[in-house]
Amino acid sequence: MKNYLLLILLLFHATIFSQKTPPTGTGFEIEDPITHTETNAIWGTINGDGPNSNPALDSLIDINGLIVSQPLKDSKNPKLKSLYEFKYDCDITELIEDLKSVGVENIEIVTTPSPLGIETNDYTKVFTTDYVLDLINAKEAWSINKGNRGIKLGISDSNFDINHEELVDKFSYRMPSNNTNYNHGTAVAINAAGNTNNDLGKSSIGYDCDLMLYPMNYNSILQAAYSGVDVINLSWASGCNFNPYQQEVIKEALDNGIIIVASAGNGTTCGGSSNFVYPASYEGVISVSSVGPNDNHEKIVGNPNSTHQHNSKVDIVAPGYNVPLALPNNNYGTGNGTSYAAPIVTGTIGLMLSEEPNLSLCEVDYILKKTSVNIDSLNPNYQGMLGEGRLDAGKSLKMTQDFALFGLRHEVTKMEDEILLTIEGDGCMEIESFNYEFEKFIYLGTGAEARIYNVTYTSIYGCETEIDYVIEEDEFSRFTDTSLIVLPIELMDFDAYPNKDKIELNWITNSESNNSYFITEKTYDGRFWYGLTITQGQGNTSNQTEYQEFDFNPKVGIQYYRLIQVDYNDDKTFYYPISVNYGKTGNMLSVYPNPSKDNITIKWTNEAEELLIYNQTGSLIKKIKPNNLESKVKLNGLEPGFYIINTTIEGEKFDIKFIII
Repeated sequence: MKNYLLLILLLFHATIFSQKTPPTGTGFEIEDPITHTETNAIWGTINGDGPNSNPALDSLIDINGLIVSQPLKDSKNPKLKSLYEFKYDCDITELIEDLKSVGVENIEIVTTPSPLGIETNDYTKVFTTDYVLDLINAKEAWSINKGNRGIKLGISDSNFDINHEELVDKFSYRMPSNNTNYNHGTAVAINAAGNTNNDLGKSSIGYDCDLMLYPMNYNSILQAAYSGVDVINLSWASGCNFNPYQQEVIKEALDNGIIIVASAGNGTTCGGSSNFVYPASYEGVISVSSVGPNDNHEKIVGNPNSTHQHNSKVDIVAPGYNVPLALPNNNYGTGNGTSYAAPIVTGTIGLMLSEEPNLSLCEVDYILKKTSVNIDSLNPNYQGMLGEGRLDAGKSLKMTQDFALFGLRHEVTKMEDEILLTIEGDGCMEIESFNYEFEKFIYLGTGAEARIYNVTYTSIYGCETEIDYVIEEDEFSRFTDTSLIVLPIELMDFDAYPNKDKIELNWITNSESNNSYFITEKTYDGRFWYGLTITQGQGNTSNQTEYQEFDFNPKVGIQYYRLIQVDYNDDKTFYYPISVNYGKTGNMLSVYPNPSKDNITIKWTNEAEELLIYNQTGSLIKKIKPNNLESKVKLNGLEPGFYIINTTIEGEKFDIKFIII
């Protein structure tokens, strides 16, 4: 997997043959309507409040008839929020100089994204076999996990036939598009995760994973990233040169925990099969090229002009020649293109995340490559240019099933006047190197504090991860006096509950001092946190204050929330995470008082088989068999620190709660 991106402009006329109703003669032909009578565009940043605050720029816009918009309006990156697009129909050289003269900076020329589907073949009968799914061992993958609707696969593409028998009830979100090309998007989406085992049409590798459908542009990547999408598929090209703004979009999405898969290009893309195509070639994007039924990279073996893209940016290959496809109006046919190879990888990642939702991009990339089939000997002219090999979904799911999740252990020591933190990892993600720095004190509850360290570590397999790591105060008590720390608020309670289709977040302060505002953040894996809400504080008050916010896009399963308080000096205090198990039949669990030194009372809403209490290292230290919906637990004998409590129903764990002693 590499890490960078770009944009290209292509003209496609796809010929597709229906197999729903067998054709006569040469077949029922559907023309791809994409014609690309395109207006060129320039991106540039504007200081201040945009064009309306600059009379000279306004005049230039009027004189040249420029169409102005914000192409990345959903970004939370200030640099990208200040970006404007100028569509033009005039001399580009003079326009660039004129824009610079009126304060437009960091100018980049861009073109409109185009779908990466090319010629399609006559296919005049119902599919009797699907070599694509056979080649990648789909049935073996499905024997381990068939996916679930809690895993969201975003498809950014031209447009979609949402009434297709393979898409009906298969997507949870669709953003309308004015693109009239329904062929490409429909085929790509169904290839990733169309209806499967429904006695209609074709099977799809993503099986039961959910689809979210978006238009074909960079802002859609941001919209998907902030809407809970796990993986997004980009079967389009936007250019042949690196664009820093587009790389920033990719980075923002990656920082939000999203995995991005893109088509590498179709051979003639960007003027040659070895050339880089963007967004596939941007940093952090999994770039997918094509093979045929015999792992042949040349569609016509012996003809080097019949290949799709091959270069150093390609990460993996998947079937991309003569691929069985579902097409608009419940038609079916075959097609060629990395457009159809990429969603096969996207759907496989959906199955992997269904099996282990906490996998990071680096871990997904490692598993895909480690389990891929080396095909260099079958393609000697393309060694080193086809990534790690051909996708094997069966082996990828098996390795995901067996994948040892990363665990951290630490030791605090003092050398001279310095406190040292030693970090060790275990399992498949054993640490090769790490560094850390102290960030903030974190407040765990009344009378309980700890230190939060920012730790960056690299595993022995090259996966680099940055996390906030908490060390509790008792480990520092022999070295440091923390009793003089004055916290800006006294937090009485912070909790979260499912509320129909959303998560309700509530917290109460008993007093506030110099308190500017609160931030709530969310994570699914404890590694990547992103902002959810900002709530104005009370400044200074001795009165009790209640706050409420909502997460309107929860996923099925466990998600974590934390509260951050920000004072008028921009100093932040972190409050320990809480969790919610959303969308499953479990227990709404409450624990009080929390923190506690003696006893706690645990309540839950459904009958539970047992209560399990773990320490911070994951060791089970108490198992309780309850006989009603409330239980009192004695804490005597437990060391001060941070503990986790679960309930179980039919052997499955529900509702994690953090407790502090």
